[in-house]
Amino acid sequence: MRIVTCGQCQKMIHAFDHPSDACLFCGAATSSAIPREAPSGGPPLAHADPALLEAIDQAIGKGQFLGEKAAKGMALEALERAPLCGELYWRLLLADCQVNMDAKLLHIGRPVSEMPGFMSAMRHAGHAEPVYTAIDDAHERLHKAFSATLPGWEREDIQAQKPKEHLTALSAQLQEAVAESRKWHAALDEAEKGLEEASRDFWVAAGEYRAALEQIHQYAEALETPEMISEEEAQKGADYLERLQKSADSQMQSLERLKREHPSAVIFGELTREKAEIISRLTEIASRMDQIKANAAAEADKMDRIAANYARARAALEDKDYSQAMMVAGAQRTAALFASTLRGDLNG
Repeated sequence: MRIVTCGQCQKMIHAFDHPSDACLFCGAATSSAIPREAPSGGPPLAHADPALLEAIDQAIGKGQFLGEKAAKGMALEALERAPLCGELYWRLLLADCQVNMDAKLLHIGRPVSEMPGFMSAMRHAGHAEPVYTAIDDAHERLHKAFSATLPGWEREDIQAQKPKEHLTALSAQLQEAVAESRKWHAALDEAEKGLEEASRDFWVAAGEYRAALEQIHQYAEALETPEMISEEEAQKGADYLERLQKSADSQMQSLERLKREHPSAVIFGELTREKAEIISRLTEIASRMDQIKANAAAEADKMDRIAANYARARAALEDKDYSQAMMVAGAQRTAALFASTLRGDLNG
């Protein structure tokens, strides 16, 4: 990490040793930047060992931020020998925030001036002060840009969900299901009335067969007490009972045919099947209505989540923190806002 003047926008910035490093204000490659040497002289405690600075920079570049032998540990050790070196405090700031370049400090979203090490770096900034203040100023500009743009993003996100169209469609589906349900409920009422009438007609028609069978049953019970009749009468009764049994069998067969063939029985069977089909349709409609209601609740919940996310973003912005705003904006809109805001900083 070294202090340079950008060859394009002329701002003082930190350059980092990796091929994709670029000025965070104009995007020009730092490989073409002009080095800015620290002024000679000054208190010895303000000058860190170049070799140690290089070792810290390598650790930061590798993502080795925390730990005794990582960037933070080495920076703390170097500060014991050069406690007035602002660039050491800045490296400590990068290590504490676990980022490997200044631009990524801005992507944290919290105020740079409140980050660990920033005030110490500013107190001992020396010739590096324009670098540090530019980062803090960039955060301020980004905060204002997010604050100004957030309401428009919220409207876009809500409109993108098309809540009115979705809810209108769901309402129409629900009304259609209710109307269909009413139609089938009316059909069910008619089927049940028909079943009642068919059942009544059938049992009227079957009454004579039941009466004949009842007579046979009563006579058979009388024959179960032989001590009350003579042997001759018993024999006659047995013969008569046999004839009655044959008649009963014939009556039962007729009754079974009646169950199958009588118009009322046929209608009863058809209406029973129709009732089962109607109930199945009503069950399907009820399930569909439940799904429509669940979809409507999901749409409302989606809108609630969007509103809650933006409410958190607005609350964070009041504390100069645009991290939540970046989350609701998404990567593409955030990148566009960063680019336009930091490029605009050249004309600010």
